[in-house]
Amino acid sequence: MLSNVAVVGDILTIEGTPGADRILIGPGGEASTVRVFVDGRAMGQFGPVSGIEVDAGDGNDLVVLGPRVALSAVIRGDAGNDQLRGGSGPDLVFGGEGDDLLVGTLGRDALDGGPGSNRVVVPRSMGTIRVSESVGGEALRVLSLAYTIRPIGGPGVGSGPVVVSAEDLDDPLVASAVREAYEAGETVALADAAPEQADRLRGLLGHRGGSSPGGGVGSAELITFRRSDRGDGRTHEETATLLPRAEAEGAGPAGHHRADRQAVGFLSTVFSGRPVLPDPAPGETPEQDLISIADSYQMNYAGQDSYGNAVQLTNLIWSVRSFEHSLDVYYVLQEVDYHIEPLARRSGYPGILTQWDNTALSNNIGIVGYPKVIQTSPPTTMEATTLTSSVSYTVGGSAGWNQMQGLNASVSGSVTVTNSKTTTIPPIDITNNVGVTFGDTLWDYDVNELPKTAETVTLFNQWIWEVKFSEYTSDQQTLQFYSEADLNAAYFSLPKGFNSSLTVSMNSNPPLPFGDTFSLQQPVVTAVNPDEVDSGKTFTVSGAGFYPSLVEDVLIDGESAAFTVVSDTEITVVAPQELGFELPVVVRTSEGTSNDDVTIAIDDL
Repeated sequence: MLSNVAVVGDILTIEGTPGADRILIGPGGEASTVRVFVDGRAMGQFGPVSGIEVDAGDGNDLVVLGPRVALSAVIRGDAGNDQLRGGSGPDLVFGGEGDDLLVGTLGRDALDGGPGSNRVVVPRSMGTIRVSESVGGEALRVLSLAYTIRPIGGPGVGSGPVVVSAEDLDDPLVASAVREAYEAGETVALADAAPEQADRLRGLLGHRGGSSPGGGVGSAELITFRRSDRGDGRTHEETATLLPRAEAEGAGPAGHHRADRQAVGFLSTVFSGRPVLPDPAPGETPEQDLISIADSYQMNYAGQDSYGNAVQLTNLIWSVRSFEHSLDVYYVLQEVDYHIEPLARRSGYPGILTQWDNTALSNNIGIVGYPKVIQTSPPTTMEATTLTSSVSYTVGGSAGWNQMQGLNASVSGSVTVTNSKTTTIPPIDITNNVGVTFGDTLWDYDVNELPKTAETVTLFNQWIWEVKFSEYTSDQQTLQFYSEADLNAAYFSLPKGFNSSLTVSMNSNPPLPFGDTFSLQQPVVTAVNPDEVDSGKTFTVSGAGFYPSLVEDVLIDGESAAFTVVSDTEITVVAPQELGFELPVVVRTSEGTSNDDVTIAIDDL
């Protein structure tokens, strides 16, 4: 069986076989072209293309992009023990299931090994990160393991991610650099960050949604913010946090070195040159799926201990408002990655893993009363080796949600939430302890077959919360809920055994799906700019209730005009050929017709 190599649109796609594939990609003879070799066979030159996608398939695969390949690439190793290396462009490298080797390169690659016993190798700098002079400590040390650190505003630094400290936020030049980086889609980070300092940076950036450490943790080593364009007219807003390392009694330098590798892998996905975005909605009608139509919010926390054990907890959230049923629906896709070192050393004595149990819980603390929790998945399962979690939910009638352009709504049809995640795991007893009364979730994961080498287990939990309008507090703008993931391990050792317990906890704060508007408004026109324009030129209509999916027409003195809805508060209109003064500007939506007392003057060219 041969690999499939083709250009789809302007993307070079390479699909591997179920066996072991050797896929090598080198530069072509012209700009944006590449040559592809599979198992030693020349497949030809392809391009020009704007990017590369490699899905190696099952088997122990080798995928290597040459250092002179600067195109952005997505490389998926899938099942098997794979060796993956990108080129010099911004690459997303996913190991998938199996024991994988991922090699970082110059384009600030994202290196996600996935489940298994993986190695992330950074032989040289993966790129440049701009850091203010006041940043130091553990955050700077870990970043310098994988990146070249340059001062903000230094010669030849250019653009890219920015890391600052709290005191820098008072410096207008630094604040300007921070905003520019964020607006360009780059990661902005605060080192040694207390929650109130992180909130200040979030406000400076205008970042929607956020998080704070839970469980009494004070300052984080690093808190990051990033807003990315998903490519479908929606945004993805991510907050990521590297927690202080949990010091284990008697742990030696080898454990710290393993913990450093875990931290570098996490930070590679946070500071990647190309953002890591949610998977698109499955199914044949993604245009009706909440995953496609609404903005997404991600809160991502990572912690390690000095044995090298690690936990990464990620909440990915979409939400929609049901006007018909007077409630909001929050869909949560939670990923928890537990990494265990089966051999640990305490005070010079080796320890052997004898027990490994994990938990993940979430509860809602930001409303009056308790939410209704439904469709918690996965279910209770004994000795599971394949874990599938899924949800399927429909919001009928009128509904509203957040998107890049502001608020949007639908008054007909339905909005669905459909998703499924499957992962291979070692034999695990799964217990779903959902608390229906209080609307909380809790899963216990007891590992039955202990690994003999370092291993990461990836688990997906999914659920839906329904929150009634009456359960919000006055002027509430975000939903706050608490999540916690615990890794508990026991080691046999002499003269006595020891335990390792690592907890990662956070408060997630996604924005309400339609702000403080709990009913669809009729359109209101408040102003036009400019108020005098030549025919054929554009002007802006400002107001409220301009929900993009519901706007039907814009009328100038009763006649339809060409228009583009920019947001729920702004429409761009092309002035018609009709000339005159004090011509009424009216917006018509499925909810009604606006006022007609705002006028415009149209002159001849």
